Amino acid sequence: MATIAGWIWRYNLDALLTELQTLSGHELDEGVEKVLRDDIDASDTDVDPPRWAEADFEGSNRIVAQLGIDQGTDVLLVQLQLADELEIRAKAILDMMASYRLTPS
Repeated sequence: MATIAGWIWRYNLDALLTELQTLSGHELDEGVEKVLRDDIDASDTDVDPPRWAEADFEGSNRIVAQLGIDQGTDVLLVQLQLADELEIRAKAILDMMASYRLTPS
């Protein structure tokens, strides 16, 4: 298992959730996704201890994600635990989402 951490622009959350579902092979139920989004809105990485939203994508490639807002910014901090073979791809995804605004096709 690898652990990676980074940040993305908050407006790329939809794209991140889509990519995590694709990588893991696990589609979030609509209700679970709503709860996750509410937990993200309530998160705060600036307090001690930090408040993170957590999601477990239990597909063929399990991914555990911790997501938290850097309050006062448009930044969403991301920590992922995932299979070693997904590490490079996940890092590339986070780098892209920190550099560009992604829109659905």
